[in-house]
Amino acid sequence: MRRALALFAGFPRGKFSLAIAFALAFLFNASTSHAQEHAHSLGAPDVGVFHGELTLLPAPEGFVTVERDGVTWEYPSRAGFIVEPLFETWDVALPRVREELGASDALPHVRIRIGRDPDEMNALAPVGAAPPAYAVGVAYPSHSLILLTLTAPQTWQPPEVHEVLVHEMSHVVLHHALGDGAFDVPLWLVEGVAIHQARERSTERIQALWHGALSGNLLTLDELDARFPTQPHAVNLAYAESADFVAWLLRRDGPAKLRRLVERMNQGERFEVAVSQTWSQGIGQLEHSWRENLDDRFGSLPLFIVSGAGWAFAGLLVIPAWSRRRNKRGVIYARWEEEDRQKAALEEAYRRQALRIARARAAMMAHTGALAAGALATTSAPSTEAGELEAGASTEMPACSGEACAGEAGANEDCSLASPAGNLPSDATQNDPSGDESFMRDQEPGDRTLH
Repeated sequence: MRRALALFAGFPRGKFSLAIAFALAFLFNASTSHAQEHAHSLGAPDVGVFHGELTLLPAPEGFVTVERDGVTWEYPSRAGFIVEPLFETWDVALPRVREELGASDALPHVRIRIGRDPDEMNALAPVGAAPPAYAVGVAYPSHSLILLTLTAPQTWQPPEVHEVLVHEMSHVVLHHALGDGAFDVPLWLVEGVAIHQARERSTERIQALWHGALSGNLLTLDELDARFPTQPHAVNLAYAESADFVAWLLRRDGPAKLRRLVERMNQGERFEVAVSQTWSQGIGQLEHSWRENLDDRFGSLPLFIVSGAGWAFAGLLVIPAWSRRRNKRGVIYARWEEEDRQKAALEEAYRRQALRIARARAAMMAHTGALAAGALATTSAPSTEAGELEAGASTEMPACSGEACAGEAGANEDCSLASPAGNLPSDATQNDPSGDESFMRDQEPGDRTLH
């Protein structure tokens, strides 16, 4: 991560900065160009103007239809994971687009048909009104219809379909916001507003605009009123001029005047009159001021900068600066690697120390358990021996019964030892009157009680 950050942590300043910017713009042009650029690289704009009725054929088999907030979506069921995020794009962008244009009337029901490739998009188009072969999106504003493809023609790469959707949305919203004035609005305004509202950025258009401004080959707005040129470079320039002129108006005067222009045209004013009333200047005067602004922005750059040789030379200027930055990064990387190595060694030492402590604790617990078990065995040993002795005594010296002792006149020494009296001294036993037979015979039965 740190290395990735270092790659972008400040480019060389000074005389290489401009070359760096040009070279990066050239190298990353393909990734930053909007898919609309591919769509418009060969012909007319993506707006179909038809005054009559249009006939739509049913969607092909395998398509789904979703009705959602005034919009009918038709798309292949297998493309749902691509199309469904467009629902949110529409919901988020529509209020912004309407607010920027001052559209107050409710938008008519919109139908959006999406094909997997250009051929499928053509099949979804109105009968007799197929979109241009180069298009990735086309709008039929008067019929509130939008067509999109998920694969760009020629390149067969997925287009920036979210931006294309907002671009076509702008055409539909502007058309209905203008009312009857929609058929009087120049094409450059329609496309310039759509590019602005879709937040499109294209280095190809910037390069075309630079080249046109410095070489004096800019197209006039009159030339872009009704139709764009068909040559690849010229059509890029047409879109670049349209987008830059609208952006210049918005930067200079803010969006309020654009909304006022739309309002005036909706009320029936012609475009030229509405422009004069809104900006207090004619469209020709505004164009002249814009061209002067172009000269201020691009006039200080030599022509060869925006030519192919200029881009190549800018790339050569980048090499020494890039080499120095690479060497400097090498030192930083070496320091980082040493820090990482030291950190890893410290962590390994901590791990080993923790392992030794854990092993010591385990050995101590095992030793303590062994000591406790030995103490318990020692304590229980005497009681076990006493039990064995008592059991042996009971087996070797059985208890004496009274009848046996009487049968032997109480003279059995073993019996006397086994009896309770056996614990008495021998002389006490000999003096006991119960041991004298004559004494026993002289007593009456009722008096035979030992005292």
